[in-house]
Amino acid sequence: MAFNDCIRDFQLNDLTTSGCAYSWTNKHMDGTRVWSRLDRAMVYTCWLQYFPNSTATVMTPGISDHSPLLISVFVEQRYRKHFSFLNCWIDSPHYTDYVKDG
Repeated sequence: MAFNDCIRDFQLNDLTTSGCAYSWTNKHMDGTRVWSRLDRAMVYTCWLQYFPNSTATVMTPGISDHSPLLISVFVEQRYRKHFSFLNCWIDSPHYTDYVKDG
């Protein structure tokens, strides 16, 4: 209960998470392997005002029993590219070949 009180008192929020479903494993090889989501990326409410698109990605585990968390602050914005055609391209001696290949 004290942990939940701390989260509330400090106004912490979980970041949206993607990637691996579990962030910890006991790495037992005898068939008693346990997986769990122990690790969390938490930020102050004001963080989300400055970085509203922040996310956390649970990476593939390495040598540790915990998976690293990758925090992305800026989400790449994708813009639709418009097709442009310059009439001077027709003057290229390879223009017809390029069109056929395409």
